[in-house]
Amino acid sequence: MADAPGWTYKAFEDYCIGNTCGWGTTCQVGYGSLEGYRCKCCFDGAQCTEGNFAAHFPHGSHYDMLTYNAQVIEIDSSFTASAWFKTSMAPSSSIQTIFSVNTQYLDGAFFMRLGSGTIRVRVKSIAIDVDSNDLRNGNWHHFGFTWTRATGDWKIFLNGSETFQGTALAPGYALLSGYFVLGQDQDTYNGGYDPKQGFRGILFGVNMW
Repeated sequence: MADAPGWTYKAFEDYCIGNTCGWGTTCQVGYGSLEGYRCKCCFDGAQCTEGNFAAHFPHGSHYDMLTYNAQVIEIDSSFTASAWFKTSMAPSSSIQTIFSVNTQYLDGAFFMRLGSGTIRVRVKSIAIDVDSNDLRNGNWHHFGFTWTRATGDWKIFLNGSETFQGTALAPGYALLSGYFVLGQDQDTYNGGYDPKQGFRGILFGVNMW
């Protein structure tokens, strides 16, 4: 495009193109930087509030992780976590961790991560692998994970349906001082991060109860 007399043309890329937002949101450019954008809610509803945002993890390294502001959480009865995610397979991050909770006394107190056609959840020192379609396919998916202390009952929800469940997963376990991280698996308390286990993609609408 030629410059008009007295004017200089500057082209800006629309960073919403190719960066679709989650359900119930619309993409808006110009937030954070010239290359920034945000996913804004289209309506007021229980599953979409103004506080939701899209967290981008481009590298799978520990520099991309997000931590819970209060840092320390307690789980003495039950635990539920849910989020929209969009990721893809990458040689540098073949095991992709969505969230992890660790303590100063126990490695991997809670975590959920994606593998090649598997989902692994861990509570205390017990890990469970369940078979699934490979969710690292560049499409949006929604997950939910629940665990109850009294009986060790657990469930995994995928894309709105209860997909896996079990019982007697570390019943009676109480987590009194946990560090909550999105996008990384902690091998030590807020540390021991492995780039090959880091999340690569977008997380949206993360909720924890």
